[in-house]
Amino acid sequence: MRSSFVRENLQNLRYLGESTERRVRESVDPEVLQGIEQSTKVTWVPLQYDIELTRAVVAVSGFDAMMAWGKEAFIRAVDKPLLSAFVKSGLRIFGGRGVAVLRIVPRGYMLVIRNAGTLGVEVEGPARVSVVGVALPRVMRDDIVYLRGVGTVFLALSEFNGVQAALDVEVVDDRVIWTVSATDPP
Repeated sequence: MRSSFVRENLQNLRYLGESTERRVRESVDPEVLQGIEQSTKVTWVPLQYDIELTRAVVAVSGFDAMMAWGKEAFIRAVDKPLLSAFVKSGLRIFGGRGVAVLRIVPRGYMLVIRNAGTLGVEVEGPARVSVVGVALPRVMRDDIVYLRGVGTVFLALSEFNGVQAALDVEVVDDRVIWTVSATDPP
């Protein structure tokens, strides 16, 4: 995973509050924390680092807090060079088309994660989109908490497009299907 993205996730623990940030940091393997903190923005770190960080947030502060933290981390990441132009272009192209803006997700995934399968998008209309992950690593595919955390990116992207949405995650054989449905269709 792109180090800059994981570093941003780590820095955004502060939005959970000082006490929660401290407890999350204490619950993450010190080698993982060191690996994240000492990495440069342009390097790649193991996907497991982000998985462990996400699981620690859930263990310390609960699932709802993890979902809010994930969305906030993505919103802040969009202000950074790696994703800013990409997301803004996607919103210009697909803006006003509900959750169909998620068509940009496969290319964004390649910017942030490498050697970890591929994502495709099945648009079922402006109010429903499925993001389908194929050949994702087992460490990712077998962790429903992390998969829901990944889905927070899709919810945040929908919100950037002015659409509130709901998320469903399903693992079917070797595929992961994130279904994003507008709760306030355009």
